[in-house]
Amino acid sequence: LTGLGFLVGLITALGVGTITKSETTNFLIGTIALVVVGIAGQNTLDIPFIGSYLSGVTLCMILFFAPAAIIIALKSLWDLGKD
Repeated sequence: LTGLGFLVGLITALGVGTITKSETTNFLIGTIALVVVGIAGQNTLDIPFIGSYLSGVTLCMILFFAPAAIIIALKSLWDLGKD
């Protein structure tokens, strides 16, 4: 449970602190591409020896970047609503 709290704090810091307003669009598009590749990769990565590793890596990246993308998307929607 302590590790989960650490990860939530780390992802929040990534989402709020390090991505600037000009980088928001690129980050969200990159995250969408990563999620699409991860979902498609679960079905199509049947490459011998390396396919299982690639699908595991993309899954781990999705688990890290998806919550940050949600935070940044909500922050961007909040900023749009304020203008």
